[in-house]
Amino acid sequence: MRSSDRALCLPHVVTRTGWYDELHSRMPSPSRRLSDLEREVLLKAAARATADSGHSAPFRLRAGLLVQMLAFYDDLRRRNVSIDTFERLVTGDLQRDAELDRGAERLLRQTKFLAASFRGYETRLADAGGVDEHTLRGQLLSAESARPVRQAIVTVGDRSVDPAGLWPADFDLLTQLPLLERVDIVATRGTIAAGLFDRLQKLMPGFEEGDDVAGRRRGSCRSAPQ
Repeated sequence: MRSSDRALCLPHVVTRTGWYDELHSRMPSPSRRLSDLEREVLLKAAARATADSGHSAPFRLRAGLLVQMLAFYDDLRRRNVSIDTFERLVTGDLQRDAELDRGAERLLRQTKFLAASFRGYETRLADAGGVDEHTLRGQLLSAESARPVRQAIVTVGDRSVDPAGLWPADFDLLTQLPLLERVDIVATRGTIAAGLFDRLQKLMPGFEEGDDVAGRRRGSCRSAPQ
């Protein structure tokens, strides 16, 4: 092979957010991703509609509170907790005490208000024709990319030990993304000793552990060709 025929392939070094941006750009007909401000506007409209429908909020809707509500919604979805599951688990414990405990009654109203607002947000998101991170994940899992990623190397831990780490929904995406054949996880021995390996075995079926050439711990998960 002549030197002029060689090709240099450089990896895409991205953050978690950049990873989603990259996957979004590789879709054949990507829907528009909504900005955080647009998502807040949709949630505000949903929250007001919820309050008008009789599910009054036990707090005053302020701009800063809407940001926290949206962050809580994202936290639930990133942990693979549906709105129905969230409402069922929380209200089940509170309903027994709501008649006798004012605090439980307030939390029960708050939970029902949040669940109804989140459902209203999802409806408005679908009607807007755009996507957020969570609907994007669903699209990525249901359609093959025009420029598929064949291998991914993860150098951060999971969210339980690393503020910049990956969530359970992210690991689901890594293990189910069409045409992705191999995922490598690079971590220090200290991170592995803190329980990362046990969590990865649950999050990524088929995960294998070993050392790289520098003596660091490296794990990999291979998928069958799709």
